[in-house]
Amino acid sequence: MIAITVLSHNNASSSFCLDELAAILDCKNKGLLVIPVFYKVDPSYVRHQKGSYGEALTKQQRWFNDKEKL
Repeated sequence: MIAITVLSHNNASSSFCLDELAAILDCKNKGLLVIPVFYKVDPSYVRHQKGSYGEALTKQQRWFNDKEKL
């Protein structure tokens, strides 16, 4: 099976999107092929959690105590 994830400049600010991404990554460990599509965001910002991604994850960390998910 294949999952195509669209990562945009602001989806890290949505806890729902982060939950879905975590579920997809769990399935990846079970053999799912994941193809990321980067829409209006530099892949290095997502990889290194910089820019809007870093800011959004910092805000999410303040609201939620589940650091493993982040």
